[in-house]
Amino acid sequence: MVNGGFTGNSISIIDSNVHFIIRNVTAYNSEAGYAGIYLYNVNNSWIYNNSAYNNDNGIYLGSGYNNTILENNVNFNYGYGILLFYSHYNYVWDNFVNFNDGYGIYLYYSWGNGVWNNTASYNGGGTEAGILLYESDYNTVEMNYAIFNFGDGIYLYYSDNNYVWDNTANYNDRNGVYLYFGFFNDIWNNTADYNNRHGLIFDYCSNNTIIGNTARESSYDGIQLYYSYNSTVSENIVNNNSYDGVRLINSNNINVTGNNATGNYYNGIYLHFSNSSTISENIVTDTFYDGMFLYYSNNNNISNNIANNNFNGIVLENNSNNNIASENIANYNDYGGIILNGYDTMWYTLDNGLTNSTFTISLIFF
Repeated sequence: MVNGGFTGNSISIIDSNVHFIIRNVTAYNSEAGYAGIYLYNVNNSWIYNNSAYNNDNGIYLGSGYNNTILENNVNFNYGYGILLFYSHYNYVWDNFVNFNDGYGIYLYYSWGNGVWNNTASYNGGGTEAGILLYESDYNTVEMNYAIFNFGDGIYLYYSDNNYVWDNTANYNDRNGVYLYFGFFNDIWNNTADYNNRHGLIFDYCSNNTIIGNTARESSYDGIQLYYSYNSTVSENIVNNNSYDGVRLINSNNINVTGNNATGNYYNGIYLHFSNSSTISENIVTDTFYDGMFLYYSNNNNISNNIANNNFNGIVLENNSNNNIASENIANYNDYGGIILNGYDTMWYTLDNGLTNSTFTISLIFF
């Protein structure tokens, strides 16, 4: 055991290229602003099966390459759990990073790293995430458990070309997965259930692929895109959310295909001032209000969807112009199959299947 005595780092290694291993050590009581295990300009090391607690930062790696941080317990620190600072091509695997007052795992201007199969839970004193990528590109974040954090489960801030795959981000106080100004990221096969805001949210993002995720029982939306462009939202399960299954706000050129949006309260899929998107082959059923709702949204193609057992199947509202609704099935809705409601509008409805609703197609002009 290495007691830092609240003076500097508990363990400190600087300027090393030789391979070494730190194993089976407990590092605790570093000074504020320091770390339990501190590595700077260190390459080719293994940090294996250690414990770091009651430090400012548990494990700090600055300007390091090709290091492996494996099977450590980094808990109850009053700063960050594991911090990579301008560090590239490192491996952060199988660590338990819990109950830290800051971010659990934090990549700062770091690229090409693998963050795999870690547990990052109960981190943050306010809005901090379990796993944060801050202006960090070309990383793989895979098979982690980012649960019960006081901020987001996984948060990418100005980070591009990352792979976020097969993670579990449930029961967080904010969002399961949150991207802010992120481009060309792959967000695939994650589970983001029971979060206090959204399952997955993308603010000011473009060219992302959002495929095969599960986002259920969120306090707001399952998946939300806000001022985002040129992205794919496909084959996701977005059920039983308190607002919408998939919501697009001021977002254009989005391909929303093959999603299952069942049992959401307001809408299965909602477009708000969102244009030139394809909404196809989705199942939107059993919503309290509408299966699909378009508000001031233009030039969208709505085809081959199933919108059954809602209040309305498909609603185009308030100056939603030049949309095409074709080959949709909107049956057994309480009020209308397809509702066209607005003024100075153009709609095209072709070959839709509409039965057993009060109105199959309703046109309301004002």
